[in-house]
Amino acid sequence: MTVLFGKLLHDRGYDVELLVYRQNEDDNCDILSFVPEYFEVSYITCRYRFLFFRLFGFLKSSDADYVFSSLPLINHLIIPLVKVFFREKKVVIRECNTPSRHPSSIIRKNRLLYKYADGIISQTEEMAEEMAEIYGFRSDRITTLINPVDSELIDEKIRSRYAFPEGKTIYVAVGRVQPQKDYSTMINAFAEVLETRAESMLYIIGNDSGEYADRQKALVNSLGLQEKIVFTGFQDNPYKYMSCADCFVLSSE
Repeated sequence: MTVLFGKLLHDRGYDVELLVYRQNEDDNCDILSFVPEYFEVSYITCRYRFLFFRLFGFLKSSDADYVFSSLPLINHLIIPLVKVFFREKKVVIRECNTPSRHPSSIIRKNRLLYKYADGIISQTEEMAEEMAEIYGFRSDRITTLINPVDSELIDEKIRSRYAFPEGKTIYVAVGRVQPQKDYSTMINAFAEVLETRAESMLYIIGNDSGEYADRQKALVNSLGLQEKIVFTGFQDNPYKYMSCADCFVLSSE
């Protein structure tokens, strides 16, 4: 979404620079496959505890008028940096999740810092209402921008096709394997589907690292569905899977 907002701003005549933070140089930066060639891209590579100072150096050398961030751990550094040291700049932050889904430590920092941002973006009206209640904002400080769709990117990537096994009914789910996506319900439901549609297969497209993902893989194994459910990991082109599937499944809570 950050890259897409940047593309939309570029189309409206703004100069856009993307700053990518990574903890080590081996980070493959999956997001870069979505970054257009005309973007200027800079990198900061360091441990998180040093990021504040590296961001300070970057902002000091930058002539940016606006600084935009969409992740809480970055927002927590950007807001005080801009408001204390670079007051000529404006800082705009976007809430990436429903506030009640954040850990309590993140909620406390958001409540403390977000009120100092020059602009606050929510993804839905429901999220805006919850932000106002949990963070103590006036609702008129929050702008709701429903996530846009990059139709040009989709048109380009959908030209590729994925060759699923023949003779199968293919179900596809797309999204990182995290609790908000409620994949455990989907996996258990798919086990019931197989009772009457034995030739079905389920492909889960998205980052599948972490504790929750490991639990879902263990659930698949416990149900004996290793040959029926495929975790593909992150894919820079999920559209080729979606366009060739028989059914798209959205299991998010």
